[in-house]
Amino acid sequence: MSDLYQARNKVEQAANWRGSITVDMGGESTELTVRQLRDPEFFKVMSDIDMDEVRALQDDIPDDVMEEYKELDPDEDADRIEELEDQINDASLFEVLSESTFNGIMQAAKYGVEPDSDDVAYAQQQQAQELAQEYGTPVTEANARDHIQENVINPMIEDSTNFESFAIGMEVITQSTSAEGN
Repeated sequence: MSDLYQARNKVEQAANWRGSITVDMGGESTELTVRQLRDPEFFKVMSDIDMDEVRALQDDIPDDVMEEYKELDPDEDADRIEELEDQINDASLFEVLSESTFNGIMQAAKYGVEPDSDDVAYAQQQQAQELAQEYGTPVTEANARDHIQENVINPMIEDSTNFESFAIGMEVITQSTSAEGN
């Protein structure tokens, strides 16, 4: 017998993996739940992203700045994080990244960020009437997740400022290529 069922189990575990990222949004640390991109999503995103541009951008940012940035505690070092983010954002982002690459990274953010169980419960309780009008009754968890995706996550990414969508998207890509959930 082949390892078909074992392989399917591993794929399901990876698809069900959830992690969290912390991003600075408007000077405050915000924790978001993320998942790995599934293969079709990853293919779509990576077909839009020019990795040479991403590497060039990373080369423009000194390694010591990135290391310090990753090691800072968002709750304790908010001022220093803001200074480093200014340095990172100034690292010729506009000169290096094409619109296609930027859009691919934003799409990764839209795919990868998702509501946690508390977010779903909040939507089911606080937005029950809106959900019922949109999806009918009974209001299911799947309906609440779809509603959150369309009315909270996508607009959050599209309306982001200070390249928050870029930071979120890069974190999603990093999580999708890491060994943790795979």
